[in-house]
Amino acid sequence: MKVILDAALAARRRGRFLGSLLNAAPAMDGLPEGGLMLMDGRDFQGRNMDPGAALADWTKRPGRTLLLLPPFDPGPVSPEELITTKPG
Repeated sequence: MKVILDAALAARRRGRFLGSLLNAAPAMDGLPEGGLMLMDGRDFQGRNMDPGAALADWTKRPGRTLLLLPPFDPGPVSPEELITTKPG
């Protein structure tokens, strides 16, 4: 399976290290056709609803996996949780 780094992760030291270890390429133009995409958990949580939903739809097709790497911010992780979580 092809390993891809999210562009933001690929720009960081951690991403460059993982990229060299896993022989991973950075995602250049949007979402790749398939493979294992690595993404920082905080970056995923920080996306607004539309890009998060696009990633969720991307993972529903065969041959596509999104692996979120810690750390995460406290609170909801997925776009669905952001919608359904009630305060308090």
